[in-house]
Amino acid sequence: MKTIIKCLFFLLATSASAQNRTLEELPSMLQKEYGLKLKKSINIEQDILKEGRPLKSRADIYTFVLTAKQQEKILPGLQEAFEEAGKQDPNCYGINTMNDLTGKESLRNLMIGDNPEQYIVIGKDYNNYVNVNFLDAEDSTKTHRYAYALEWREMRGTAEKGSLEVRYIITYAKIPSAQKTIIGMGIPSNPINPSSNDMTLDDAFIRDFSNLKSYYINHELTEKIAFAVYELCKLGDRFGNFTLPDTTEKWEKVMSDIDSLIEVAKTEADRNYFQKARDLLMQMKKK
Repeated sequence: MKTIIKCLFFLLATSASAQNRTLEELPSMLQKEYGLKLKKSINIEQDILKEGRPLKSRADIYTFVLTAKQQEKILPGLQEAFEEAGKQDPNCYGINTMNDLTGKESLRNLMIGDNPEQYIVIGKDYNNYVNVNFLDAEDSTKTHRYAYALEWREMRGTAEKGSLEVRYIITYAKIPSAQKTIIGMGIPSNPINPSSNDMTLDDAFIRDFSNLKSYYINHELTEKIAFAVYELCKLGDRFGNFTLPDTTEKWEKVMSDIDSLIEVAKTEADRNYFQKARDLLMQMKKK
């Protein structure tokens, strides 16, 4: 455990690359330091239409086994290294962990490339994971990110008790925009757009918000939806929703809805998006 932390923290201190070098070097370090045999699947696509052929998408998957003895020696250090890398890297915008849970509350999808329909699900077949996401430091538009995940479960079909199956994942993707995220969720392609002459901007906002709330509650892969709630509130703040007289009752309804979403949030990342949305709603009413 000490070896993992020392090696990875040294890399963190000397790293200036786009990706988080501590976690990039993890597979090779496990092989060199502990002699682990890693099966790997590497998929990288570069954008040949842009100068320098920058990275467009990536999905690297490593799988390996830890015996009971190796688990005690290695796994705690791996978990701590993930969490510390996330805390110390200024480009990190999300740290998520899940232990011994299965079902809707544990699922997360790590998007691949620019297509929201392409992703790797974590928390489905493995009931423990740690996941950290970093903005691409070399992307001046701040629209792309690296995601790293480590997930594990008890070894199946073996007589050796305590062995673990482990999967290590790296993906590169465009962070989904609000417009693309909410299309197909019962929200117009132009959010907060009144659909009739007697519908106000506030009514349109409530319609879109209610649809997103319903979609969140009834679907499994939820971070995109939580992000869309936050982005919808950003648009509402920009458009001046709930700032006219006699809109307090409508605003209070949305506040009640966002409070209920915070309570039922399925992941900590979702809860953070909802809390930010709530802050924006509070800001609207103060204008």
